[in-house]
Amino acid sequence: MWQLIHKPKDKEVIGSKWIYKVKHDVDRMVQRNKAMLVAKNYSQQQGVVYNETFTLVARLDPIRAFIALAAQNS
Repeated sequence: MWQLIHKPKDKEVIGSKWIYKVKHDVDRMVQRNKAMLVAKNYSQQQGVVYNETFTLVARLDPIRAFIALAAQNS
């Protein structure tokens, strides 16, 4: 769950970008598309901006189900 907050005046916002990859099988047919939202780490300083790292990975099927439920319930 996300909560929108105001940025503290003494902190900088870390930029981000999307990275897209196409995964192929052995016959060079498209197997799946992947997308990741990543922080532009050249602007981060360990111990100042962050203390630990993790990768949040979401499967496409639950996202599709969530969007379908949201559309169904307006």
